[in-house]
Amino acid sequence: MICLSIIRNVSWLSNVNSSAVLERVTFACAIVLSITVSAKPFIGSNQTLADTIKGVPNLKQPPDSGKQYLQIHEIVIKGNRLTRNPIILRELRLKPGDIISEMDLDYVLKKDHQKIFNLRLFNTVTIVPVFRDSTNIDLSIEVSERWYTFPIPRFQLSDRNFNEWWQNYGHDWSRVNYGVKLYQYNLWGRNHTLLLKAQFGFQKNFQLLYKIPYINKQQKQGLIFEMDFTSGNSVPDSTIDHKLNYRGSLKTRFKIFTF
Repeated sequence: MICLSIIRNVSWLSNVNSSAVLERVTFACAIVLSITVSAKPFIGSNQTLADTIKGVPNLKQPPDSGKQYLQIHEIVIKGNRLTRNPIILRELRLKPGDIISEMDLDYVLKKDHQKIFNLRLFNTVTIVPVFRDSTNIDLSIEVSERWYTFPIPRFQLSDRNFNEWWQNYGHDWSRVNYGVKLYQYNLWGRNHTLLLKAQFGFQKNFQLLYKIPYINKQQKQGLIFEMDFTSGNSVPDSTIDHKLNYRGSLKTRFKIFTF
């Protein structure tokens, strides 16, 4: 914009050789433009701008003669009696055939270790590189699976507090809610979650929840089914002599949503 303004003003000069001045100004603008273009950050042919900014090692780039590079040959998983291999492999950044510098290997393995442990499916996770030769390695992953089934008994008073149940209602056991809630994690070895709830007594409640963490090919979209059924004298509608008066009700709920 500055060069165009100077050239426009030169055309109004009458007492000087305007053609000579115009030629010099045009030459100067060309030099400025060439310096501006050459000032862009250099990115190698095998390196992306995102890799340059974030400092993340590019696992697909060819070896550089200045670094010692290793190629991932095979990934072996041990200890997963129930959990399927794709659930673990999904969390790894390293894949068979990837090339990584020896300097970056420890950093990437620590990140992959943390991602596998964050699945909350294992008590311990160990990732060890096993050298085949000076340039090829295998990754040995050993996990220790935790317990996935958790039944939880339920015992609950339907009244507002213990004193009300004991004094106002004469500790009537028919006003007690009881049942069980069952959590089943890592169902089918695919990290699915099942929740079952059965409650009997003064207020009956039944619940079913099923969670699928991955439903698409990229394994980034999940789905949840939930069904809930409640019946009994569960809705207080009035107060008589400082006592809540309940009326019968029936409620059914069904939901499907993604996450």
